[in-house]
Amino acid sequence: MSVAAVDEITKALTALQSSAPGVNAVLLASSEGRVHASTLPSGTERLHLSAISAAALAIAGKGARDMHLGNLTQVHIRGQSGSILLLSLGHKAVLSFVLGENVAPEPVLEAGKGALRQLESLV
Repeated sequence: MSVAAVDEITKALTALQSSAPGVNAVLLASSEGRVHASTLPSGTERLHLSAISAAALAIAGKGARDMHLGNLTQVHIRGQSGSILLLSLGHKAVLSFVLGENVAPEPVLEAGKGALRQLESLV
């Protein structure tokens, strides 16, 4: 991926984070777990989050197919202090949102769906 594409993706992720209240960070990774771009704070394990995001989406996708639910579009993982929302870009990539505590995923999901269209052309 070119430096210009990474810069454009990073700008899109930053705008996405700013537009959705309660989003602490956004990461775009390949379906194999390679980081394309992120707004994660320095010191955060970007590779770790990208690998977990790709693996969680792959496992959940297998479960959805096995249960005849169709293609998986999202996974929401909630913890005590926040959550992670994963959105699928088909077989290409995964868009991961790190949400703060008590942040409703629905507005983030809507913002993410709009961003998916823009990001698909860049990945």
